[in-house]
Amino acid sequence: MQKHQISILLIAFGVLAIFSNWGKLADYTEAQLRQENVRPRKVSYWTSSGSPEVELNMANQFMKAHPDIMVQPNFRETGGLQDILYISFLSGNPPDYMNAQLHELRQYALFGGIRPFDDLLEAEGPEYFDQFLDGRGRVYRFETNPSDRLFARDENGNFLHPKEAARLLNLSGRAVGLRDVTLPDTLTYNKRVFREAAAMFPEAGLVDANGEPVPPRTWLEFYEAARVISEYGRRAAEARGQSQPLTYGVVLQGQRTNDLMRGIRPLAQRAGSMAFDFTGDTNRIQQHFDLNTPAGRAAAERYQDRPVGYFEYDHPAYIASFALLLQMRRDGFVLPGLEARHYEDVRTALATGQAGMLLDGWHAALIGVERVPWAAEDIGSAPIPVPYPNVDEMAGVTEEEIQRQKQEVERLLSLDELGISLPPGNKLPRGTGVGVSFFTSLARDPAAAWEWMHYGVKDPDVVQTNTRRGSTPLVQVAMENLGDRDWFPYAYQPQVYDIISHETEMWPNPAQHGPVPVSSDQEIFFRLFHSQDPRPLVEVLREAQNDLARFTDAANEDLARRIADGITRPESWTFPTFTPNTAARYFDMQQDQGENPEIQAELAQLRSELVAQAADTPRLSNLLDAEKNNLREDLWKYESPTNAWVVLWVPSLMLFTICLWFVVNALRNRRRRKEWWKETRQGARGSWQAYLFVLPGMALLFFFAIYPSLYQFVIAMHRGDGLGAMQPVGFDNFARILNPNHPRFDAVFWNTVIPNTLIFMIGVTSAQVILGLMIATLLNLPLKSNSIYRVLFFIPLVTSLAVVSVIFIGLLKGEDSGVNQFLISVGWENLPYRLGLVTEPGQMINWLGEKTGLGAVMFVAAWHGMPYNIILLLAGLQSISPDLYEAARVDGASAWQRFRHVTIPEILPILIIITFQAFIGAAKAFSVVFVLTEGGINHSSELVATYIFRWGFMRPAGRDADLGYASALGIVYSVLLAALTLTNVIIIARRWKRRLDAEHAAIKEEGQ
Repeated sequence: MQKHQISILLIAFGVLAIFSNWGKLADYTEAQLRQENVRPRKVSYWTSSGSPEVELNMANQFMKAHPDIMVQPNFRETGGLQDILYISFLSGNPPDYMNAQLHELRQYALFGGIRPFDDLLEAEGPEYFDQFLDGRGRVYRFETNPSDRLFARDENGNFLHPKEAARLLNLSGRAVGLRDVTLPDTLTYNKRVFREAAAMFPEAGLVDANGEPVPPRTWLEFYEAARVISEYGRRAAEARGQSQPLTYGVVLQGQRTNDLMRGIRPLAQRAGSMAFDFTGDTNRIQQHFDLNTPAGRAAAERYQDRPVGYFEYDHPAYIASFALLLQMRRDGFVLPGLEARHYEDVRTALATGQAGMLLDGWHAALIGVERVPWAAEDIGSAPIPVPYPNVDEMAGVTEEEIQRQKQEVERLLSLDELGISLPPGNKLPRGTGVGVSFFTSLARDPAAAWEWMHYGVKDPDVVQTNTRRGSTPLVQVAMENLGDRDWFPYAYQPQVYDIISHETEMWPNPAQHGPVPVSSDQEIFFRLFHSQDPRPLVEVLREAQNDLARFTDAANEDLARRIADGITRPESWTFPTFTPNTAARYFDMQQDQGENPEIQAELAQLRSELVAQAADTPRLSNLLDAEKNNLREDLWKYESPTNAWVVLWVPSLMLFTICLWFVVNALRNRRRRKEWWKETRQGARGSWQAYLFVLPGMALLFFFAIYPSLYQFVIAMHRGDGLGAMQPVGFDNFARILNPNHPRFDAVFWNTVIPNTLIFMIGVTSAQVILGLMIATLLNLPLKSNSIYRVLFFIPLVTSLAVVSVIFIGLLKGEDSGVNQFLISVGWENLPYRLGLVTEPGQMINWLGEKTGLGAVMFVAAWHGMPYNIILLLAGLQSISPDLYEAARVDGASAWQRFRHVTIPEILPILIIITFQAFIGAAKAFSVVFVLTEGGINHSSELVATYIFRWGFMRPAGRDADLGYASALGIVYSVLLAALTLTNVIIIARRWKRRLDAEHAAIKEEGQ
């Protein structure tokens, strides 16, 4: 073996060794970066907290007290357990400990991701964490509902979903975590800014007689306070000779769709809407039931006399809240240019006085002052303003004054022209749900995770530090100790005490819906808020109202479909006697089930029946026994409830046709059958070594390409996210794509995504081939500097497309992008206006926005893929004999004629191959679109690949993934590409056949 071969083998073994020990390597590298020794025990902690600074501080404080334990917090904003496991396993860092909303625990239980800790609780005793939670720690025990649909049986009495039923029964009554309650959103404000603005405008009423700031209580006061503060900031800037205001009235987290809702939702909830009517409206949902199907008729009968809640995203409070923020933005009261991805920037902007008010959680601004501790005393909190006064809550307000303010705010926001009458305000929801911190079944060191979960810190100072940081379990204790101001966290903010104790009530979570083929409320608000639309406010609001009405109808259709399919239990969403005052009872509902002897008897009977059914099923028996050793293995297994051969009839028919063709040919050549079989055996005996070498590659091809492609048909016959049981739906997913008369026909796929993809394929392919040929022709010229140019053109090919996309984000994204700065520097700031991209001269455009996003993505993709084509075309050009050019030149051919009649025919074979490859590559494009625009607003730059990924794996707020529908989309798109490819191959083959026939005829004629 030669030296270079040995080197290659050593490098390969090194790479394998690194990847096989990636988890240990990641731990060691992280420890070195933190300049600390590798700790023998580690807790990987996944949280959906929006306060990374708090979590990191808690982890650091804990590690100081526990030198043998390393805590690594990881954060997520959206997504489920599947996303977390996928990301964490790629990094070699599976989670030990997580927190989630109460309504999510059932999903995690069905997935097998929760590990009970009764044994640890029994070993340590309840008093273990009582010492840290003042005896008020609340252990959450998972209680199973006997009426759960996963306990349904078939006509023979067998459980339809035995695996999920076993997991639910196994967890019933067992301790799985600690509970905490989320706190209300509040209006946080900067007292110093209020005092300084009041000094300039004493008549504005920003402070009281004692000089204390007076936070706004109504929408008109909120608007007026923002106006006065913004004017103060403008005048203060003029006094310093600056053009931009020093202070704005409001700062919003709104550079992304979900973050904008941090301002709209609190206002809408305060105005009387949760985007879901919990009291129910049977007719509103039943109108969507398909009575032509057995499931639809069964659902209609089941809910005939029962109220069913329904979505109402077009609620007047939602429209009005959006109108208020949009009007304030148009008037220049909103601090521009902050990226909401960096939440601390928004919070620090309030603390440093760049803005006067922030619509967000009451703790947000306090996190911001961690960077500027001197501003802590400037931060205050107040309830979210109500639309107009309420005579019962505001003393001294007359009914006439209430009506005057109501009419004035409706006129200001053009609500009177829309026919919208604002509802009266209500109390703030104290928490939008209950969170539970729990172990995962992947916990590597349960004892270390247990210590972290209960903050097993012996040092009282560390406990007090964690308490003042608002740590997760201690939030509940804060809620229960509101009467003791000295104990309460953030003691320097006494306003929070009054808000939580007097202004808030317990509310349940609103329901969630699945993906629907229209823009969501978040997308609608985001698009209209950031579009800088010059139309009158009433026209923009009317468009939002119509779009929200369509989204509401689509969401209710989706809800009706879920009810009919049995995927969800809407009774867990709707409460016929619901009022915010009784919501606390709902939060304790599952705990009360554990004390009901009838429910316990039903569960015991269900378990005995399932044990009898599981007698011959080892895996099901293991699930019932909950052996810890097989929890990890079971977590990654997926079993389809449908027989693969039942749904794979199309490929089976194709296989039968191929076999029939072989049989027919064998019968036709039966005389040569013996000779053919003899020749085949002799050939196989002589080349068995070749088959042996090919076998591993064929095995890999089968297991990683052919089998997954076939199994995709199985998944496409189901509906669900792949975490729990998949609902068999037959060919309904394909009908949604192919049948325009289907009630849930995906018009977005055909009207937007497919045209975008075709434009992308044609544009990128044309640019790569035509420009590539032009550049290759120039590089083929006999110039000394061409060697340098060849290297420069080759650089994009060796650069990761993800890295290239991130660079182009800085060049193209936002009004202050690199391209816009260049246009301003050269005096071309009016170019976007002349191109018709904006409505006002001098206005800049986000080149990755709705109007130009697709073109920008095409440019980046063409730029990155062009060097590969240039290399191949340059090689083809250099293979052309110079004698041909010399002969053409002697015949008097011009440069264009030589290019047309010599160059093109000679490189035509490679040109066809390059064109075909570029076309297929553009059809599969994903990363460049996903990194640059994520599909764009309203699917403006969405391609098929990103659309499929969005349906199958992404989990935007309020939506669930549907892996079955994503698989069906992939199959349909593959068929379309196959038909397109086959058409191209046939055209190319016929063209080559005609060319070969012509050459053969010419040779034959010359020979004669």
